Amino acid sequence: MIAEYIVLYKYYGKDRKLNKVFYNSKEYSNYKNWIVSQRGYTNVRFLKKKKTNKDEINLEIKKNTKSTKDKLLNKLLSEKRDLKFHKFIYALINNEEVVYIGQTNNMQSRINTHRRDKTKEFNHFSVVSKLPNEIDKKGLDKLEEKYIKMFKPKYNVSHNAEKRELVSD
Repeated sequence: MIAEYIVLYKYYGKDRKLNKVFYNSKEYSNYKNWIVSQRGYTNVRFLKKKKTNKDEINLEIKKNTKSTKDKLLNKLLSEKRDLKFHKFIYALINNEEVVYIGQTNNMQSRINTHRRDKTKEFNHFSVVSKLPNEIDKKGLDKLEEKYIKMFKPKYNVSHNAEKRELVSD
């Protein structure tokens, strides 16, 4: 069975259309089960394209001449995703106490940096806010400052500077 379908669906509310060729019924059913089970895909419909004998012969030729590279490229292009970046405000936690509030756009890298530095003692971390990349630095700084004032973590320099001023007076 060689069949070409137009797959119509909504991906997180946006209409999408995909031309898909299936070389056997197992490939068709596996893809159908996969796309229906994925998060964000709704209103999935498969519309079978009508073929002439000439089209079937061309598809058969394509099937026989498709290299591993072409198959992989087709898979990569059909499963590509939009880049979405976020900025985070996070907390380092030690024994149920917030010890540091910070901001980053790469959470994993930042937490690993804290682990390597070993200047802050913590055994957990948590995301306080996940923000879109469009937020400006000033807005991000204000939000971070709000959480620092709220939790008064011991490793934040600005909070410690205020503490030192109170002690010296």
